Amino acid sequence: VFVEVLKDGQPTKNNEEGDIYVTTLNNFAMPVIRYRIGDKGRFDKTNILEKSKEVLKISAGRECGEIILEDDSKMSSAIFWRVVNIINEKTNGAILQFNVIQKKRNLFVINLVVINSDFENIEMMFKEFLREYGLVGDYDLVFDYYAMLSPNLPTGKLKYFISEL
Repeated sequence: VFVEVLKDGQPTKNNEEGDIYVTTLNNFAMPVIRYRIGDKGRFDKTNILEKSKEVLKISAGRECGEIILEDDSKMSSAIFWRVVNIINEKTNGAILQFNVIQKKRNLFVINLVVINSDFENIEMMFKEFLREYGLVGDYDLVFDYYAMLSPNLPTGKLKYFISEL
């Protein structure tokens, strides 16, 4: 596997942030060449065991967008990712897939694929942890459940937050 950090299609300099791309030629049926994974990071030169090495530092996960709140302020949609991770820690991985669609400033549709049918408990935890991590106010959360969520066809990725504002 070959990892690159590129900015405007060019390799970045040491400590310069860019988009992370991977290339792997191990899969002869479908090699991956300069696949943009959607994460941002930088190479950082450091000394490891008295040898100078480049270490990949991830600075931002999936490009995710921002939630626009009722007062026009913004917050990272990564709050949803954090909440799902916490719920999965408490439920032994009950949520297999998810995405959130912001329909209005105060309306979020939460699409879930879960392995158990304790929907009420999952919804209660979701609301509780969203409040705990900063999404406060009068928000409507609509929960929809699916057998599978389909990824975006061109990218093959499932975007976890979509703003329709």
